[in-house]
Amino acid sequence: MITVRPNLCALALFGLIILSEGAAAQDKGAVKDPVVEGLLEQIGILSEEQILKFFRRVDAQERTSSFLSSGSASGSPRIVEIDFLKKAGATAIKIAANRITSIEVVDQNGRPWPVKTFLPAPEGALEVKLLGSENSIVAVSPLTRHVRGNALMFLDGITAPINLTFETNPLVFDEPLTIKIRASVPTAGALSPDRTAQAGTEGYSVAELDYRRFIEGVIPEAATSLKVEASFDALAWSYNGLLVIKTEGQLLWPGQRYKYSKGSINLFVVDPIESLEFSINGEDKALQVEYP
Repeated sequence: MITVRPNLCALALFGLIILSEGAAAQDKGAVKDPVVEGLLEQIGILSEEQILKFFRRVDAQERTSSFLSSGSASGSPRIVEIDFLKKAGATAIKIAANRITSIEVVDQNGRPWPVKTFLPAPEGALEVKLLGSENSIVAVSPLTRHVRGNALMFLDGITAPINLTFETNPLVFDEPLTIKIRASVPTAGALSPDRTAQAGTEGYSVAELDYRRFIEGVIPEAATSLKVEASFDALAWSYNGLLVIKTEGQLLWPGQRYKYSKGSINLFVVDPIESLEFSINGEDKALQVEYP
């Protein structure tokens, strides 16, 4: 018997068919095809053992391919925490063909956090549905067997998106995936009067979270930069109908709605006003704000 070379194994099935057809043609006295004859010479006549081995191999490959593409992956629960005050990379999500991954967003107390928008790319990669009474759950499933991309998820009350990446995995996928935000879900109230916080403290509201971003140098698009006149360094913005001041000084007047400190830098949120008084190294200094 002729042993089949490894690079010709893929031709075995085709060769068997050609063998049978070639024999039938010869019986009828048909003209021999040189291409078929060359193939027959390379493949030779297979033994029964070789034929069985080949078909077992093909069957195993088909079953493996079917398993990987038929949604046989197992779901695994996972929890990730996100702090908008800290710079972090994208959160990776494992998804699987013919399976749904539910992404639930909650605040630091476990309360549902509404999702405003979920934008995946490339377009048409995922089927996306917002679920739950408060739209705090995003259900995603791939529309093709293999897909990889990223997504932006916008939450109610926060201007910055959550950056996500996703890729199909044939063995395991996230289900459910819980995203825990290190802040409190937005409520009807805005900033509470005379609220003071230090960097790293817990329990701040979503409105305070948005203002804390100023001190990190992440300015919301909706904020309007204002001109200031002062003998010390200070920056000012108009945001959500309030005045935001960033400086190393201590506010003397007027009363603050909110104060956040990080190192020597202070952030004050006050009602709109043109003149403010600060203490700089023990001296009273005035600050004038010019509105457009």
